[in-house]
Amino acid sequence: MALVAPTPTQACRLRDAFFEAGYSESAIPGLLGQAFPLRLTESEKQRYAVALAGHGFLGVLLRLFFLEQTVAHQQYQSGLPGRLRQDLEDTGLVASTPEGVCAAVLLVPVEDKLVAGDRYRKLPGDSGAEHVLSVNAPARLL
Repeated sequence: MALVAPTPTQACRLRDAFFEAGYSESAIPGLLGQAFPLRLTESEKQRYAVALAGHGFLGVLLRLFFLEQTVAHQQYQSGLPGRLRQDLEDTGLVASTPEGVCAAVLLVPVEDKLVAGDRYRKLPGDSGAEHVLSVNAPARLL
């Protein structure tokens, strides 16, 4: 799965859609009950993903881009606006699998930005040779 740099218009639409949904640095601890940045175990990610299933648009974004969870095709289609889905697909930020839709990257909200990093879980075909860390406590301190 290849990432394609978004056009400036796509980048603005993506950022605006995430923040309008409530995908923010201040909202995540309230939804997940932990301090930010989080380092969650796989079982915690799965537990939160189940709890977020009823949170519509925001829940789908968090499950994909924060918790590294695959979202069923129907939930992806009904949970996200069409223009956003198109931008995510055109840029390679999501990929369709037989199980559902998964994110190619982590997107961590930091102030008024979304910071991309590689997923902790490798996708098929990822070598790991050029892994880009996501936002973490040492990076925030620096």
